[in-house]
Amino acid sequence: MIVEDETQLAAVRERLFSAFARADAPVHGHLDLTYRCDLRCQHCYLHEKDDWPEMTTAEWLAVLPQLRDAGVVRLLWSGGEVILRPDLGVLLAAAAALGFGSVVKTHAANLTRDRAAMLAAHGVLRVDVSIY
Repeated sequence: MIVEDETQLAAVRERLFSAFARADAPVHGHLDLTYRCDLRCQHCYLHEKDDWPEMTTAEWLAVLPQLRDAGVVRLLWSGGEVILRPDLGVLLAAAAALGFGSVVKTHAANLTRDRAAMLAAHGVLRVDVSIY
C-alpha cells in the first residue's frame, strides 16, 4: 500500500489502530498460495509438494474482501514458493486496492529484477527471504 498524502495516512492509521484495539478478530492473514517449490530441501516439512490442490485466482480474489471485512490489515503471502504462482501480481494488486499491507515470503532464487519491480509496484511492504 502506497500512501500519497496526509489524508490517506490518517485513514491507514485509523484502520490500523481500530484493528489492533479489537480482541475478537484477526489482524494478520497468512496465505499459503501454493505448496509447490522448485527446491528439494531435506528439512522441508511439505511432502508431495507438487500434488497439493491450489485455490484458483478467482477463489483467492473472493477471499480477500472477506478478510478485509473480518478486520485483517496485513497479509503474508507464502507457500512453498509463492513466486511460482503466475497470478501473484494480480492477487497483490487486488490486495493493495483493498487497502492491505502485504509481505511476501520467498527463497528468492526466482526473484528477478522484473519480479522485484512487480512486488514493489503492487505495494509489497517487505520481502522475507529464507536462506538455505
